[in-house]
Amino acid sequence: MNRVLVLTAIALVLLSGCAALQSALVSSTARPTPEARRPGGEQAQDELQAEPAGAYSARIPATASFPGREIILVLYANGTARLHTDFRNNEMPVIELGSWSGIALAEGAPPAATLELILTGSRERAYEQSERLVFGVSEGGQADTELTALEYDPTRYGEEGLQLSRYNREPTPSISGTEWQLVEIRMMNDRVIVPEAPGLYTARFAGDGGFAARADCNRLSGSYADIDSQLLFGPLASTKALCASGSLYQIYTDALNAAHSYVIEAGELYLSFGPDSGILRFERAQ
Repeated sequence: MNRVLVLTAIALVLLSGCAALQSALVSSTARPTPEARRPGGEQAQDELQAEPAGAYSARIPATASFPGREIILVLYANGTARLHTDFRNNEMPVIELGSWSGIALAEGAPPAATLELILTGSRERAYEQSERLVFGVSEGGQADTELTALEYDPTRYGEEGLQLSRYNREPTPSISGTEWQLVEIRMMNDRVIVPEAPGLYTARFAGDGGFAARADCNRLSGSYADIDSQLLFGPLASTKALCASGSLYQIYTDALNAAHSYVIEAGELYLSFGPDSGILRFERAQ
């Protein structure tokens, strides 16, 4: 589900008396952008900064000797980048972090617009040696922007190369490194459940991909992957204490296990769970 569909779902769930959601205020965690590595790099960065930012996707088919995968590359306007690789093997996607910048090739060398992607590590660890990819930037006809790899590791992406197509010009900020407490659970049948003590229902998304939550008298733990408004949890383990009557432990835990997408609007986090079941609304943890 892309960001537009998530926003539409939230608008349908919120009652007509609610004000329209404002633009997202939370930006992704900044990481240093490498200095331009070729002559004219600063000028190229200025030219490319606004245009290539967005979320891109590609599908690499499987062969007899090469595993298939789905790739999402998110380029944020502040120069940071996240590369998500899903091998479609029922395991969590591999998420790599880095930065991007515009670079200039030798005069007259095609393509004129080129960007450099530097991957500095995964969420779990920094690489001893960064990985560098160079993409040509093209846009033609009614198609959106495409990135075509010019310099890359063929043992990783295949001899056929790597081409990504942009599907979202305004990628959703990552929830990595944030912590929240529950405000309400709003069901699609208009039922609204409000916790008496929001601090008993929390959600923490660690920068290394770990997830931890409090659900009344129990604790949850596991892993997560956020991919431009899409959210995926690994198996969530829970303690098994018996909470008091009226606890929201079960409904909150079930909703987290079924969560599939998110947006951050006006400083609040909205998790959609389903299919078409409802929305968890969070505020920043106190």
